[in-house]
Amino acid sequence: ISRLAGRSTCPDCGGMFHEKSCPPKVSGICDGCGGALAQRQDDNEETILKRLDVYKESTAPLKEYYKNQGNLKSVTASGSVEEIFSRVLEMVK
Repeated sequence: ISRLAGRSTCPDCGGMFHEKSCPPKVSGICDGCGGALAQRQDDNEETILKRLDVYKESTAPLKEYYKNQGNLKSVTASGSVEEIFSRVLEMVK
């Protein structure tokens, strides 16, 4: 929950930040373009908990299916966007 609730984006250039794992140099200001950062309205605890319930009911069962087919890959999703993207690329090579 804290991972989703702590994220912010720049509406001007699309820059992504997180208050703990990838904070902007100046709080509330985009490092890339200097625009004001915004948080998604649905990135609040109540909505996140609802999204997690939907995931558990609808999406999580698919993991077992693809695992049984030998088509499931897992990647650690902690770190910067660039680090995670790099891990994903390595997985699909």
